[in-house]
Amino acid sequence: MKMDIVDNFTVSDWEQNKDRCVQLLSQDDFINKIPELNKENAKHYENKLVRFRGMVQDTLNPEYYFEKCQVFNSKTGTYTIRSGKYRDFIACEEDEELMVNAAENTHQEKHVIHCVKIPGLNSWTRQFKYTDDQDSVNIRNEKRKLLDAENEEAMEIDSSDTNKKQVTETIALNSGTSSTEDSSMKCDNSCATDVNVDPLPESPVELFNGCESCLLNLYDVKDTDIKVNDVIDVIGFLSTENTEQMEESTSLSTLPKIHVVRANFGVSTFSNMLQYHKEHVLQTAQQLRDELWIMFTDVLAGDTLAADYLICHLISSVYSRQDLLALGKFSLNLSNVPFHLCESKYVNELYKLLSHLLEKSCFMPISIQYLNNTTMVPKKDYDQNRLKGGDLQLSSNTHLIIDETRLEPGQLMDKGVRNVQALGNVITNQKLEYDFEFYSCPFYTDIPVLTFSEGKSLLPSDCRLVMEPDASCIENINEAFARTWKKMSDPLLSKLRVYLNNISSLKYDLSASMQQVIQEDFVKMRRENSKINADDLHNLLVLSRLLSVSRGMQTLEKNIWDYACRLEQQRKDRLR
Repeated sequence: MKMDIVDNFTVSDWEQNKDRCVQLLSQDDFINKIPELNKENAKHYENKLVRFRGMVQDTLNPEYYFEKCQVFNSKTGTYTIRSGKYRDFIACEEDEELMVNAAENTHQEKHVIHCVKIPGLNSWTRQFKYTDDQDSVNIRNEKRKLLDAENEEAMEIDSSDTNKKQVTETIALNSGTSSTEDSSMKCDNSCATDVNVDPLPESPVELFNGCESCLLNLYDVKDTDIKVNDVIDVIGFLSTENTEQMEESTSLSTLPKIHVVRANFGVSTFSNMLQYHKEHVLQTAQQLRDELWIMFTDVLAGDTLAADYLICHLISSVYSRQDLLALGKFSLNLSNVPFHLCESKYVNELYKLLSHLLEKSCFMPISIQYLNNTTMVPKKDYDQNRLKGGDLQLSSNTHLIIDETRLEPGQLMDKGVRNVQALGNVITNQKLEYDFEFYSCPFYTDIPVLTFSEGKSLLPSDCRLVMEPDASCIENINEAFARTWKKMSDPLLSKLRVYLNNISSLKYDLSASMQQVIQEDFVKMRRENSKINADDLHNLLVLSRLLSVSRGMQTLEKNIWDYACRLEQQRKDRLR
């Protein structure tokens, strides 16, 4: 038997040639030949190797199995030793009997977890391949198109000198050069082009029937390796023993089982990609940021300030926890979305754009009816002994985009109030209290939350930015989206994806000299405005860190700190 042929791979092969099998599972060519478990093929791969990638929704009670068990053959009068590892049970012939009390028997513990399809995983990740293309992006020409003040069709974002100065400063920082010329933003009125995009996904709900979920039997794994909401990538032997009633039953026992021989925890589409492409990502970070800034400015109707804050939000993540603080989070509320844009499903279009850049994202259009009826918090079902998922049970780095622009007046019932509280807890503390009926249990989250609203959001946020869209750009918003979609093709698109999904993991350091500068500046700010407090300083530190990292810088420099202070001042001015 040729072991390198996937269809011939059996549990017996694994037991007899484990070293060779492990070697094969380290080869990408062999792994790619292993079928991925889905609803259609589950019945065809009984006791064969399959792959499955999902999120740990629940950890069940451990089970004991016979690692070694003596089997007696009454016909021959002989004893043999067999293993129950990677099997539902030890098979015996008619003349054979398990000697369950034999002294030679040994027991081991296996972990059983309920794994579901990753909520919010965007479809492009399945075919994603990164090409380390060195071709430079023609950013200068794009900037000239956007910033040519002499063009007769140019449309100013704001006639005030303050806004003109901000555009100039932003370009200077984005390009790494200085400029003293006043500039204004232009919206190109080129014809819109049709772009095929994925439909909006449904809100994250528990996936149970079919092979959107399965049970994983994990061997030789520590308890500490398994965490609820972790993404796990496994290869193992499939068992479909009790799946005949799968469509009619919600019992976990009817799900397919995978006896796992290889498991990787906490994986993503971009796992280890920064390790291999770190230098290239660092070298091109400024260019890629410039490209994003141009695209976001265009689809945000010429609002350069909003573009800066959106980039910072998209690369934010929780990097540490200190007391009750989740350090690194940067939830953003973009308010003052024009009514005209709300009516044209503007937020939906923005989400489609973001979902083509982000590995995992979920869209949540908020309404009174939705809040009163949906289940956001996972709840333990003791009758079925399983954890029923909720809309907020998401793996780390799943971006949640909330649309409040269609929220109408109405009464929140008890469930709606609890859902709003759960959302607020995730935004403020990056923590979700799971409902175990008799008590609640906190689970830490890392879910960047972006909220769009007409007025101030009913949800909290780390940063609220009042949008100031240009009226002319609003009229031509469809053309702006068409231009942006046209740009989103390889190699630029794959570079932007790697950039957004990896740049936040860069190590960042605050030097002693910069700490002294920040301390002196904060004292000066307090002297000029007594209302400035520690929260303002914290927001500035978070913003300056994100501005630095977004440029591939691993330490804070004085010009970035000054730029962060100016951005925050402009943001606060809009709140007045």
